[in-house]
Amino acid sequence: MGSLAGRWSRRLVEVGPWLVLPAVAIVIAARWDAWPRVYPVHFGLREPARLVERSMRSVAAPLAVAAALLAWLEAVRAHVLRYADPTLDRGRTLRLVASGLRAVQWTLAVMSGAVALPSAHPALAAVAWGAALTLVPLSLAVGEARGAAPAPRGRPPPGGWLYVPRAIGFGLAIARGHPAAQRAWLLLLGPPLAILALARLFLA
Repeated sequence: MGSLAGRWSRRLVEVGPWLVLPAVAIVIAARWDAWPRVYPVHFGLREPARLVERSMRSVAAPLAVAAALLAWLEAVRAHVLRYADPTLDRGRTLRLVASGLRAVQWTLAVMSGAVALPSAHPALAAVAWGAALTLVPLSLAVGEARGAAPAPRGRPPPGGWLYVPRAIGFGLAIARGHPAAQRAWLLLLGPPLAILALARLFLA
């Protein structure tokens, strides 16, 4: 029973970020007429710093941006797991990197869901931050508890491993001179910049 509960909890941590956004969308749609017509999306120290009028655009934009960023983070996670040495320190580095990216997904999903909700209560943002900060160590703990990181490849690909241990500090870095290094940098930097640029254009 304990093993089954552990598998379900790990599965929930894995898929949870993808469940938050549709759940928020369902809640918004179900109570559409009950939400305030004008609501804050950013709070200053004493009062709302920015107000928006409730519309499909104002609630859908944060969810759409978050979904796109979640997909990008999922692609980065899969890429790192595929092109990093799974035997490095018995997989601990990969487990922590993978669970760390999952924690970022949780934070992004929870905070974007809170921003999308047309609520006038500043306490909602505080609750969302608290939930996100709670889910970060949970994701890291679940990732560290796994027996091994996913390792589709056991042998180095042509050109060697793309992600290697950092020369200083903990974690991974892109191997200098690797034939796929430029594509890796494009994956890491291109999508988020494009998504945020489109979001800024859409919300302007």
